[in-house]
Amino acid sequence: MMKEEFEKLAGMSVTYTEYKEIEEAYMKAPEMQPKIEFVRLWKDDLGPETLAARRLQELVQIDNEREIIKAELNSVKVEYEKLVAKHETLYLRMQATEKKYLKDMKLVQQARNILFNVD
Repeated sequence: MMKEEFEKLAGMSVTYTEYKEIEEAYMKAPEMQPKIEFVRLWKDDLGPETLAARRLQELVQIDNEREIIKAELNSVKVEYEKLVAKHETLYLRMQATEKKYLKDMKLVQQARNILFNVD
């Protein structure tokens, strides 16, 4: 039985991973069992409920992973903001140092001019 055929008979969609498990069960079923009978028995044996429970478990796991990633992202964001603030502080200090250096160089030049009578 193909995946599409199973889905049509069962009236529901399944993933390829889910279908592999269903197909394994189908292969273990008696040879002469009609496909429609296998699907009916599978549905009666809580197959859809089992799939729904697994899907819910996967969604919960995905949501937990998303929360972990969100927390990591927030941590990175905080660290980034600290680095930006540190960079801005260093940049302002560098600008102040550069202004002081230029002012000192101007004073040195003026002193040279006075010492060497350069106009």
